[in-house]
Amino acid sequence: MVIETLFAGRNNTFSLQLVRGGEPVNLLAITSYSLHLSNGRVFDDQARFTEKANGVIEVSIGDLLAQDDVGSHKAHIVTTDPINTAGVRWPDFKLKVRA
Repeated sequence: MVIETLFAGRNNTFSLQLVRGGEPVNLLAITSYSLHLSNGRVFDDQARFTEKANGVIEVSIGDLLAQDDVGSHKAHIVTTDPINTAGVRWPDFKLKVRA
């Protein structure tokens, strides 16, 4: 399982590659992203998700994380597109938030 670490209140980011069938996903059709943490927080401000080459998305939420978020979380990304309007849930990863 992928493990990412962020620091609460800092301008740090992490990147994930979306892969289907062993190939990077073409991000052109994706219309929205959301990041879901196991503590119930959901981040869906599209300005916080930057599409990169080879199916990589960079997520910039470090400055939104608070002291209540410190600890280990199971997290996942949900994407939507014109065909999958209810969203596609991507596999879980671990997100560690440190003070």
